[in-house]
Amino acid sequence: ADGADLVVVCTPIGAYAAIGEAIAPRLRNGAIVSDVGSVKQTVVRDLGPHIPEGVHFVPAHPVAGTEHSGPEAGFAELFQGRWCILTPPPGTAPEAVEKVGELWRQAGMMLEHMTPAHHDHVLAITSHLPHLVAFSIVGTAADLEQDLRQEVIKFAASGFRDFTRIAASDPTMWRDIFLNNRHALLDVCGRLLEDISRLQRAIRWGEGEEIERLIEASREIRRSLIDANQA
Repeated sequence: ADGADLVVVCTPIGAYAAIGEAIAPRLRNGAIVSDVGSVKQTVVRDLGPHIPEGVHFVPAHPVAGTEHSGPEAGFAELFQGRWCILTPPPGTAPEAVEKVGELWRQAGMMLEHMTPAHHDHVLAITSHLPHLVAFSIVGTAADLEQDLRQEVIKFAASGFRDFTRIAASDPTMWRDIFLNNRHALLDVCGRLLEDISRLQRAIRWGEGEEIERLIEASREIRRSLIDANQA
């Protein structure tokens, strides 16, 4: 960080406080500190207090990635056409926000601004909950009897493989995300369980029209994601 114009923290968010403490004495006046973390209230809480006066703080979340992690998992088109969410604290210098935004624009991203709390609620449903479900489904398959488990692996259809792909994601990163966004995540998890119960009841009682209605509603939402080029 010595003499850098821009420092971008790219580690699991559980390490942010220690990183902030380590880099603070090395930040020059006028420098910008940003990040790529998936839970922004934690960034403000853990990294923000270590930012010295005269240094700009512009948290960011490029919403792009795969189940692979580390520098070797990068590729040129990773950010193309994806969203980057900026969550600068009130009073942040506009020119600092613009510089961070331009960095991600140059990588091919579209920009959105949110408060940290709103970001965390949005990402709880669009990213954090899907990962929780994928981890759980793979865990369910692993708990089956040995013979059945082997058949699940052998005959796994594309739907199972595609849906559980993200279960290969980094455990340390996702441990930190789940714990640091627990309130929003538990809220949407409760809503999911209610929706599953609704579909479960329809299946149990043979309510074909209700099953079809629920599936059709989900299909329309999926189509809207495709139309928005985000799926």
